[in-house]
Amino acid sequence: MTITIKKKPLPKRKAGTRAGLTKAVIAAAAAKQLEAGPGGFSLRGLAKALGVVPTSVRAHFDGDVSEIFDEVVRAALEGVARPYKPKEEAADYLRDLLFAILKSLHGEPRIAILAVQHISDNSVLVPLLAERLLVSLFELGAAKEAAPKLFLRTLGLICEMIVTECVRSKALAQHKSSTRVDTEIAGLPSTEYPQLLALRKGLVAEIAKGATAAPTPDLAQFYVGRLIALVGAPQPG
Repeated sequence: MTITIKKKPLPKRKAGTRAGLTKAVIAAAAAKQLEAGPGGFSLRGLAKALGVVPTSVRAHFDGDVSEIFDEVVRAALEGVARPYKPKEEAADYLRDLLFAILKSLHGEPRIAILAVQHISDNSVLVPLLAERLLVSLFELGAAKEAAPKLFLRTLGLICEMIVTECVRSKALAQHKSSTRVDTEIAGLPSTEYPQLLALRKGLVAEIAKGATAAPTPDLAQFYVGRLIALVGAPQPG
């Protein structure tokens, strides 16, 4: 007697999807496209890089391209907010947190810009980051009633840090910027701009140096000091 085993039909995938294509995979490809050059981002170009049609990308994101950028920012900042260590001081934790943010966005100016834009639009875009910032504020002595305002101001300070330290951290961009500044200053009349001309070489060298200078814990500590001042807590040490 022959026994026939009926195979269950495989579940149908949602129209436009493909096995192995996930939000994380799409976000990683989008990040590469963003940093590839000045050509800009396009959904068609992203789909081509993934070997699919634009419909396959849209199947994973109900809204517009901004949802893809949300995912890019989440992926870039994933893991920056580690758990607190036993008996760890809030200032030490914040130093490591800000340093992790600086490292995660260093050399990725376009993603850094996206981070500022999307965190400004959605303060809980990265929920774990938001949660541990709130924990830190309370550890520093922030009152419950003041926490919402302090939290938003803290995110504003972090966005300022990203703009200052990360947006211009790409070597090519820094080289072009230093060359442009050098050319601009060189064309100024010495009678009207003596200080700029005197500092020309130093300014150009400092701008160029920013292309390769990696973030340091001391740099993060500077912003921690500003954050502590924002809360009104006494400075450690």
